[in-house]
Amino acid sequence: MDFIRVKREICLGLALLLLIFTAAAYADNVLEVETERDMVIWGNSDFAKLGQSMAIGDFNGDGIDDVAIGSPQQHSADGTINDVGFVSVMFGSSAFKNSDGKVTPDNSNPSMEGVRIFGATEFSYVGQLLAAGDLNNDGKADLVIVSQYRNNKYNLTRVYVVYGKSSFAPKELRLPDNADVVMQRDESRISSLAIGDVNGDHIDDLVLCDNRKERVYILYGSASKWNASINLATDSNVVITRNGGTGGTLNTGDLFYSNAESALGDLQGVAIGDVNKDGIGDIIIGVPKEDTTGRTNGGVVYVFYGKSNFTQSLDITSANVRIRGSVANDQAGASLAVGDINGDGYGDIIIGAPESMMGVSGSTAGVGKVQVVYGGASMSAEIDLLNQANITLNLSEAVRNIGDKTGYAVAAKDINGDGKADIVISSPWAKKLTDANGWVHIVYGGTALKASYELDREADIRILAPDPTADLARGLMGTSFGIGDLNADGKKDIIIGAPEGIFGTSKGFAGIIFDAAAKAVMQGISGTVTTSLTGQTAGIKDAKITITENGKTAYTDGNGYYAIPDVPVGAYTVKIEKNNFGTITMNVSVSHGNMIDLSKAMTIQTSCDSNGDSKTGLEDVIYILQILACLRP
Repeated sequence: MDFIRVKREICLGLALLLLIFTAAAYADNVLEVETERDMVIWGNSDFAKLGQSMAIGDFNGDGIDDVAIGSPQQHSADGTINDVGFVSVMFGSSAFKNSDGKVTPDNSNPSMEGVRIFGATEFSYVGQLLAAGDLNNDGKADLVIVSQYRNNKYNLTRVYVVYGKSSFAPKELRLPDNADVVMQRDESRISSLAIGDVNGDHIDDLVLCDNRKERVYILYGSASKWNASINLATDSNVVITRNGGTGGTLNTGDLFYSNAESALGDLQGVAIGDVNKDGIGDIIIGVPKEDTTGRTNGGVVYVFYGKSNFTQSLDITSANVRIRGSVANDQAGASLAVGDINGDGYGDIIIGAPESMMGVSGSTAGVGKVQVVYGGASMSAEIDLLNQANITLNLSEAVRNIGDKTGYAVAAKDINGDGKADIVISSPWAKKLTDANGWVHIVYGGTALKASYELDREADIRILAPDPTADLARGLMGTSFGIGDLNADGKKDIIIGAPEGIFGTSKGFAGIIFDAAAKAVMQGISGTVTTSLTGQTAGIKDAKITITENGKTAYTDGNGYYAIPDVPVGAYTVKIEKNNFGTITMNVSVSHGNMIDLSKAMTIQTSCDSNGDSKTGLEDVIYILQILACLRP
């Protein structure tokens, strides 16, 4: 029955020709917040919008990061007053690990709940914006809370400061009564705020952007604490304006448009960081709707180098660096962050342009992008993002949509613990299929960064909210986020706000992923098990791979591919086996963050005498068919 052997060789050869492939690398850097978050904090009631704002700081001075989360449309505690606003301060501790996974800010985990801060009047929206820093130099983070009424009641805008304390009593505060400091002026609308040392005295300072009066206020921190009442118009240490505060005319290219209602939002992003490495924080201000030559609404970012002798009044034209948006309608500078992402010791400027159309016309809702300008000892006074941006980051054409608003929020924090800041970018309106679910992408800092990144393909971590009708869908995830070590394990955690979740209720949620860098990096073994015949190679299906020491197993897929992730660092014996192909045993050492490639070739047993009876019969034909079945059909 030699014809059977010949037929077998022909069939195997044809099958292998159909199955030539290249083994794919194994990587799972996608974290689905619906299933892979460690914890989720739910809003207390419908339309509370928990997660609209967020701040990280050690408010109780125990050496562990805490988180403050704003719910600006939360009703009063007794439910009788609408939209007073609410801020929950949750103290970090190892108890975060012991959560049942779903909590509300006032429920069953008192070990986490630190302070509950409510507004007192209807529509006060306490917690619309938050920031944290040590403004009185006592070693504890202080919490800055913005309260802004709707319906254009600019005279009621307030900025509250609650100083950090070792022990808070009472645990439930009412604003303004329990605030340590209350800031206001005749009218204001705070669009953004930042905290950092801008005058070199080693005490954090507060910078506020006011869109109503088109001014930037700088208030120096002080160990002697601030007065209980501050008038921003008269008590600020420094005020930045244009033309002495008279502003200009809308669409003339001026920075501040005095009393122009339609211009609200022109003064938007602010950040503090040391871009020239002189040991003092520099002030970065974004004006996304400023016109420049040939670029209507291109946006401008201004950099003021920090120093000890600012004059009380500054004109925006005296900025040390002016960064111009790359094209018309980019609206660069809507969000800003500073951090040393390339490890040279200089803070780098992360510039969000969530309204950028990326060349798409016909809509006012942005696709969005983010650009990076490296800091340096002598930055150019004029920088054009069109040809001088060091890095550009955006979603690829395959997935991006008008309205994704990539770059809505940005941060520069060291998430993977390598000493370099990583770039964190949100696209709150992004989706896989439908609705505004939200994505967050993280690109690790490094000394050899590329000039451009497609986030959905090249980000080191991709955090995705689900499509409807999952609980965490339609939440605008990434509206806010915070990064810190909340569970005291020495690793950075990320907490992401989604004020429109839970699905259909706008309660809002904040999803927490502990040590996101570790979860997004698989370590273990993977590879492809193949066989060859007539010069061709194909994968073996259903081969069994076993790690002897821990019993972990996997089976190859139709391409011969397998992976065993989540293997602890160590030395192991690995066995690959398949009927009629034999067994391969090898030793391997698994290191942190690496998937070890254990691709192997196995040899087909080609004898037609499968049962050892010295004859070729029906059983041998069945054996041939079994071998063929081992290969992908």
